[in-house]
Amino acid sequence: MMHFNFRYILIVAFLIAALTGIAYADDIREILNSGTPLPVEQCAVVPLISQGIYDGKQVDVLDFAGDTFFVRCNGAILSVSQKSVDLTGFSTAILQDSLSESFIEIYVSKAFTNPFRESPYFLWADLARQKLYVLRSGKLERTVCVSSGKAKTPTNRGVFRIYQQGERLQTLEPGIYANDYLRFNGPYLIHSFPTDVSGKVTDRTLGVPASHGCIRCSLNDAKWLRTKIPLGTWIWVN
Repeated sequence: MMHFNFRYILIVAFLIAALTGIAYADDIREILNSGTPLPVEQCAVVPLISQGIYDGKQVDVLDFAGDTFFVRCNGAILSVSQKSVDLTGFSTAILQDSLSESFIEIYVSKAFTNPFRESPYFLWADLARQKLYVLRSGKLERTVCVSSGKAKTPTNRGVFRIYQQGERLQTLEPGIYANDYLRFNGPYLIHSFPTDVSGKVTDRTLGVPASHGCIRCSLNDAKWLRTKIPLGTWIWVN
């Protein structure tokens, strides 16, 4: 059984943000430039999902759980109903900095205990950078450019296991298929570009949130993932 302190990391990050107003992108750059591994609670990143209007004020939407949004308003972190936040007209913010190979490996090793016990692989979906990091036995093996859910249809965050895979699946959109998929949370999948019944790609968008909630990648990356990643592999969506 893998044990993780994700909620602890999240709470600490929220407190740091509320008390000091730290800019997360600048925080990451400082950590990367220091060359010194830091405890994960000191370098936790809470990515900005989107911006919206809450109670007549513009707020930063930091994360969500169930029907709750965690928003930053006037320096304070609030938990509010998703229905109370209007995301219309706001696009999801994407961080442009890149995490180094060593940073990714250290971050995962400090955030989780025994993530490779059930599978040699571990997946980290970094929604803030629209990247999927594939680690094998603690080492970064592949970085995949992805497209996650739009602000109105966000990808669920948390720690899950890959429990189903397949070559093709019809999506909720009539006539549109997901190829080479890995299922990790109910209707949420990692899969290829969407295609029509003939296999023609209908949308090649990557690098920005554009899906209905799934994590999409290229045809080649999706096939590689399906053939390499065994059932039971942990995935951290954050």
